Parts: sequence; structure tokens; C-alpha cells
Amino acid sequence: MRKAGFVFLFFLCSVCIASADVSVAILKGEAVEENKAALYISAVDDAGRPIKGLSEENFVLFIGGEKIEDFALEPASTVEEPLSIILGVDVSGSMRGRPFEETQKAISIFLDQLEKKDFVVLMSFGTAVRFMTDFTQERYIVRTQVEALRPVEEWTHLYDATYEALKKGKDAPTTRTAVILLTDGKDEGSERVAKDAVDMATGASVPVFTLGFGHDIDSAYLQGIAQVSGGDFATTPEPERIPELYQGVLDQLKNQYMISFDFAKEPSTYKASLSLTYGNLTAKSTKEFLFNPTGAPIVVAPPVAERVMPPQKPWYESLTRQQLIVLGSLVVVLLVLIIIYIERSRKKIRKEREEKEGWMKQIAEMIESSDTEDCELEYPSEYPTIVHYFDSRSGQMTQVARNAPDVLLQIDCLKSSVPLVHEGVEVLDELIIAKKSKERASFRKKGVVYLWTRNEYVSRASQERDGHARIFVSEGERFAIEDLGSMNGTWIGGKKIDGTFPLQDGDVIDLGGKDGIRIVYRESDQVKREFEQTMVSR
Repeated sequence: MRKAGFVFLFFLCSVCIASADVSVAILKGEAVEENKAALYISAVDDAGRPIKGLSEENFVLFIGGEKIEDFALEPASTVEEPLSIILGVDVSGSMRGRPFEETQKAISIFLDQLEKKDFVVLMSFGTAVRFMTDFTQERYIVRTQVEALRPVEEWTHLYDATYEALKKGKDAPTTRTAVILLTDGKDEGSERVAKDAVDMATGASVPVFTLGFGHDIDSAYLQGIAQVSGGDFATTPEPERIPELYQGVLDQLKNQYMISFDFAKEPSTYKASLSLTYGNLTAKSTKEFLFNPTGAPIVVAPPVAERVMPPQKPWYESLTRQQLIVLGSLVVVLLVLIIIYIERSRKKIRKEREEKEGWMKQIAEMIESSDTEDCELEYPSEYPTIVHYFDSRSGQMTQVARNAPDVLLQIDCLKSSVPLVHEGVEVLDELIIAKKSKERASFRKKGVVYLWTRNEYVSRASQERDGHARIFVSEGERFAIEDLGSMNGTWIGGKKIDGTFPLQDGDVIDLGGKDGIRIVYRESDQVKREFEQTMVSR
């Protein structure tokens, strides 16, 4: 219903009318001197690339219905007018993994290419809309906040994010302002509706550049809000191409034009109409702007009183008795159908809610009654028995195999006092640690032991990586650990490792930072004897 309403509003908005191959948009109009005005415009081709090398001959300009014969056209970058950018980033859980990594990288590159005088605001949106910074020219402040973002939120408040970003744009410290929104989904749970965002975009004079990733985006809304505001819409199904989307926006922002012209008119609101001719293609754009060089209040003449017409007779008074009976019957039937529909919908919602509550209750009971750690080992099928498993809470041990070398891995998945103990064996050439997920079976490497965890800060196995990290026998017949390109890193003794790190007796390994899991590497006969003595005492 929201989507249909927005599409209807979009076709009513005639802010920018363009051919299928070229488009032009008036972004903003203003008074630059007492008798002079300027328009900031954008011209792009069907691929969203800015059209360069345009001159006055390519344009026809009307202001308030009067043709402007003499005007000057120049690139906005030569006017030395800095930019104010609001960067909006989707932090919902569906962005987790490679898409968010590429987004963080793309924003970092984008910041490096801005001018020193440009301002930036970082905004995140998911279950709520949050401004992580205010307008600032300090790039390191924005970059630090970008690196701290985590895609863990449940909903996507896309309409609220659009509205708040445009509202923030009205307070920008420069004339040239733009909003860049990246999302991989549709609106979920916003307090505002699409019309609120459209109304704000229509009157804000701030272009919105919408970037979509994946196949579940609301293309109609993203494209509509971009065209209404004078921005652009771009999308890609591949995460590695996200930096290209940001580069395309930067190209447009750096290749806008400014049209300046003499304008000795009274302060008021005027309608600008601009036509672009580019080869055999044409495009048009219209926009109202306020011309008020002095900043004084504008006096609006009172409306002329209209002649009061006598009220017309209500239409229903002309109906016959029989017609009124038929109409009343139809209304009653319609009300009954509406009531039946509402009641069925309520029952369906109530049933779904009860099923969800029951499901959540079962999960809570399972978690509460569980005596095991949040980790488990999975062994390769060709080795039926290879590892000692000891649950220190219950005092029970399952002897799976015994072999050399004498290596113990003390695995502390929840950072509790005495967790699980596993004794490594000769066939344990490689142990991969990864987050447990539904897809784990399809990414398993044959003949490898896996330590699975449900911890959110440990990276899962995927097509790009085998897991978070791996412990393996190195060339010197010693065990070593390697980080597999995880999001939150692998740490030895409080220091983050990069590449392969040889293990020594007593090394404390943290995977996923302070909230992840911990493994203590142990070796030598003494540790083995302590382990066996513990079993005897129990």
C-alpha cells in the first residue's frame, strides 16, 4: 500500500522531466548579489555519468515565464563553493560480511577524494536513525566512526533515514549539499511513510543519491526519491562493485554546473524552467526558488476576495427512496465484508504472534537448560575417532583417540573459569574455527576438524573464506595459527596478528576481540599428566 501510494505521488511530481537517454535537474536556486541570481544544475546520461563540456548554447532558460537571454555557465567546481555531504549507511543485519566490508572501504576512498574545505556528516540507519558525527572537515573523525559501525540491527528505517538526512541538509554550512544513502533492503518499521520523504525532498533543494546493493531493494522508492530531489539512483548485485557506486556519485558532484544571470526583480519566489539540448536529445527541468538578496521578510499581498457562491444542493437529496434503500444495502454489505476481513487479519496476526512467542520460549528454555559450552567439535568422516573430549562442568570424558604429539587446546568459548579441554592428536593437522550457520555443510573442507561456535563476533565459513582462523602444523612440525580474513580479527596476547603466527606453550588466543572466544594453547608432558590426574580425581 505504501509503495503504490508513493508511485502515484511520484508521477504527480513534475520536478524533473527527461528523456530516456539524458536528464537535467535544477538542484538549487539562490540570490548571489542584489541584482544577480544563480542556479546549480546537474546533467547526466542514461548511465548516470555526468555530461561534461556543456556551454550556454546547450541551454534555454526561463524565469517566471520570461526568457533569460544573457546568462553565464561554468563548472561548479571552479566557483570554489565547498560541498556538504550527508553519508547514510544501512547497518541492518543483512549487510553483514563482504557487503559491509566493501561499504566501509568505499566510504574511506570517497573521503580521501573530497576537498579539504568540504564538510561531511555520517549517519547510520537500521532500527533507528543515528547521526554519528555533525558536519565536520576532519576526515579522521568520520573515518573512525565508519570503522566502528557494525551491521547488527534488525530493521531498516529507510523512510525515516531519508527524511532526517534531508532535514539535516537544510542546516548545512555550505550552499552545495547532497545526501548519499546506501541500503540493501526495503523500509521496515519507519514512523514516517514514503510521502513524508517525498514532500521533504521536494522542498529541500538537496539532491539525494540512492545506492542499492542486492536483489531485495525497493527500486521504485530509491529511484523515485532520487529523481524528485534531483539526485541519481545506482545499483549493483556484486559487493565488490560498491566502491564504483560511490565513485559515480563523486563524479557527478564534482561535475555540476552553475548558471548565473542578472535578475533585478522584487524579492519573491520564482519558477525556473531549464531546457537542455545535447546532440539529438533534449531534457527539461523546473523548480521554484526564493530570490531574496537582502534577507528581509517578504510581504505577501492579501488574496483578492472571491464572490461567494450559494451552496449547491447535496447529491443525496435528489435520490429516490428506492435508490436510498439500494445504496444503504450496499453500504451494509461493504461494512460486513470489511469487518470479516479485519477479523480474519487479526486472527492471522494473533496466530503468528503466538507461534513466534512459543518459538522464542522454546529457544530460551533450551539456552537456560543447556550445560554445554557455546562451542562444539566436528570431525572429518574418514577419521571416526581422533580427540579427547572433557566437560569440566559434569566431570565426564569421552575418549575418542590417543596419539602424539602431546598437545592440549583449552577452549574457552564463553570466557568462563574452567571450560572444555581437548587433546590434540597426530591426525589433527588442521583445526578451523568458524561461526556455526545453516550453510556450514556446503563450505566444509574434507578431512579437516572444525570447531563451530555460535558467537556473533566470530566469522563464519563462506565461499570467500574457510572460517575465522585455523590452527595447523607448520613446516617445522610446530603448530601455528593463521587469521583467514576475519571481520574482528585474531589476537595473541592482546595483539592483533596479520598472517601466520607460530604458537608457543601458554599462548592466549582471542578470536573476535573481547566479546569473542578464547583458546589457550598448551603442550608438554606436564600438561598431559595434569589432565590425567584431574580425570583420576573425578
